[in-house]
Amino acid sequence: METLIVILIVVMIARTVLFIYNDILEKTSQKQALTFQEQVKNAQIDFTAEKEQMRKNYEVKDEIIRQWINKCNKLDFELSEARKVNGLLKSRTACVEGLQDSFNQQAEDVWRNRGYIEPKGNQERLRFVEGMKAGAEWVAECVGIKVEFEIDDRHKED
Repeated sequence: METLIVILIVVMIARTVLFIYNDILEKTSQKQALTFQEQVKNAQIDFTAEKEQMRKNYEVKDEIIRQWINKCNKLDFELSEARKVNGLLKSRTACVEGLQDSFNQQAEDVWRNRGYIEPKGNQERLRFVEGMKAGAEWVAECVGIKVEFEIDDRHKED
């Protein structure tokens, strides 16, 4: 009987030790699970924050690209305008000479088509020719050339 009691006590001590050991293991597992859950939670928070920061960075990048495109379009427009002006400056003398010829031909046509000289007709022609001359000089001045066209003596009274 004493042996049975000793065995019973040894078994009770062994069960107590196993219970304590299992309890320690269970608490350690719970701590590890809580720690893992905390790590997952922190990782999700970090991921969300980094995702938001990346979205902001993309918005900034998109705005910078938009500004570059606007600047590029403006510079492209200015370049095309500069090319037009450059072309005008290169050919402005020829344009003014063509303008002079055009005004002269117009004046000649009006001069010829009158057919006969009516009283005070030359004064009317003179006003017309002087108006054309002023217009031609103004257009030439607009493209940057100071020029004076001459009126011949056909308009003078005899």
